[in-house]
Amino acid sequence: MNLATRLRVAREAAGMTQTAVSRASGIAVPNLSKIESGKVDLRLSTIDRMLDALGLEIELVPRRTSISLDEVISRSRQGRERIAEVGLTASRPQERLDAKRRRGIDVTVEQSILNAGG
Repeated sequence: MNLATRLRVAREAAGMTQTAVSRASGIAVPNLSKIESGKVDLRLSTIDRMLDALGLEIELVPRRTSISLDEVISRSRQGRERIAEVGLTASRPQERLDAKRRRGIDVTVEQSILNAGG
């Protein structure tokens, strides 16, 4: 989700109209509309005024990284190898999935990962 969309979502979540944000920030409604639709390149000072009006602040957080199914499978295998190296008994994932299924929990995704991992 880009910044323009996040600002619109934040405004709506705060229950504020563009008019209310305009009054609180001093940014004209037509400009807010352009900002929320991503039609303008925002200056930091404008973002700061909008965030003040919405009672928000900027926080820098690392971007989420996604991993492939192959990486998940590889890490799972490595984990099983480490468990075996220290002499622990391997878990029984199929039994855990069956128990979850009996309790009414959807295990479709977990089952497909288990099947793909061999």
